[in-house]
Amino acid sequence: ADYTNMEFGRCHRVKVREENDDDGGQNFYGGKFHSKTAAFASFFMCNDSTKGTCGSCDYSTEYVMDLSDYLQLTVEYMTNYCDACSAQCRRRLEDGEEDNNDNNNNGGGNMAADCDSCAYTCAKYNGGGDEANYLGCQAAYQDDQGNQLYSAPTCDPDTGDIIIDMFYDDECQIKHYVGNYYGFSYDTFSMIESSCVDCAYSNGLCGNMYQYAYHCVNGNNQNGNVAE
Repeated sequence: ADYTNMEFGRCHRVKVREENDDDGGQNFYGGKFHSKTAAFASFFMCNDSTKGTCGSCDYSTEYVMDLSDYLQLTVEYMTNYCDACSAQCRRRLEDGEEDNNDNNNNGGGNMAADCDSCAYTCAKYNGGGDEANYLGCQAAYQDDQGNQLYSAPTCDPDTGDIIIDMFYDDECQIKHYVGNYYGFSYDTFSMIESSCVDCAYSNGLCGNMYQYAYHCVNGNNQNGNVAE
């Protein structure tokens, strides 16, 4: 089917299988064993949208990819899209004009913005700062036991939202729950989770993510382009 929009699904955290794996895991930190886990994001393909919200979505297929990869792509898209919205639609947004005379400038690079919906989509956009600077696994600080901790995007165990939290290892697979250590507002992540991506204005984002994601139908991957 030909879809016109893309909607965030949910944040998943799944156990990483290891050699000689058992229920206790293989890694001892903080006085106990831990299993390794990996974080993924899912999305759905949709049709129709109103003020940045997707309408009719196909929930029979859940598209899944690495959480950090998903965020790298969508944060870059949102940055360019909202920059384009600000630059190209400024006169229309400020003066309520119906013409698009300002759409010829180069705000947002080569990306175009839909002036009918982008202001709603970008209302909470903070310029890609804060949590958007912590999309990879990186050294954070040492805890009171002398363990070097690392930060990376992951899933909030209570809400399922995307957050930045701490890990014991430099691959960010052994979870150490600290909470919102950096005090982020999560405006950027919240915008990504709640926005509907218009594929016509995505500069190929929808096609790229569709091609490289797992296509999960009844628990089985249907995309032969992605190795399991």
